[in-house]
Parts: sequence; C-alpha cells; structure tokens
Amino acid sequence: MDSADQVYLDHTNPKNLELRFSDRDLVRVWADENAATFDFLLDNGVKFDEVMPTLVNEGTIPRLFRTLPYSDDLTETINGSPGSGLVRALEKSARAKGVGFAGASGLTVRSYQDVMCVNQWGTRFWNELDNSYGFLNACL
Repeated sequence: MDSADQVYLDHTNPKNLELRFSDRDLVRVWADENAATFDFLLDNGVKFDEVMPTLVNEGTIPRLFRTLPYSDDLTETINGSPGSGLVRALEKSARAKGVGFAGASGLTVRSYQDVMCVNQWGTRFWNELDNSYGFLNACL
C-alpha cells in the first residue's frame, strides 16, 4: 500500500544514484502533499489516462500518471502533448472562478517569474519560487 512515508523513502533511497542527494526536507513536504495535490488536480478538471500508472525512479509502487491531451487540435496543444491537459484544465478552472491572466490572450508562461494572476477583486498573485503551491491555491 502506498503512503506519504513510502513516497518519501522511495525518493530518498541512498541506493538510487539520481535521488540519494535530494533535499530531505523538500522531499518530505512533497511526499506529504502528494495525495492532496492529486485531488486538487482532479477537483480542477485535470483528466488522467485510464491506464495503470508507471513505475519510475526505482520506486516500489507505480505512481506516474499521464494527463490526457486537452485536444486533438495541434493548434491548441504543443504537438498533442499531454501537458496541455494539465495546463488548459487549470486555466479553465481558474477562469471559471474569476481569475484573470495578465498578458496576451490565453495562458502563456515563459518562466515561473513571469506568471501573474489577478482574481475577480483585482488582487494580484505572483509566483514566489519558494511557494508555488500556495500561489496555485491563491489563483484557483
């Protein structure tokens, strides 16, 4: 059975050459918020492919889920990539909740520092790199 503790152990395993030097405090927070973040994505319209998740990073439990592309129209996605299913669903949910986006039409992000949202009351939120989860909650 999967748990936040198992996610933490899998991503701090000293035998894993890629993950053994991960920041333990950061991995702990990420592991603790993993299930809540997945629920947040589902609640905000993100759809996932109905297949068994993939085992990655020498983990003990399959956890890698793939989002469905937003559309088959290549003018609405980047080569039909599934990332569009994540970003466009969150954009649609944010707009339905009164969030406006500064800049050109649509949601365009060049870097995390460029992201800025304005909610229906005109309050601005921008991404503080150390608090992107809080930023996303504030926007949605």
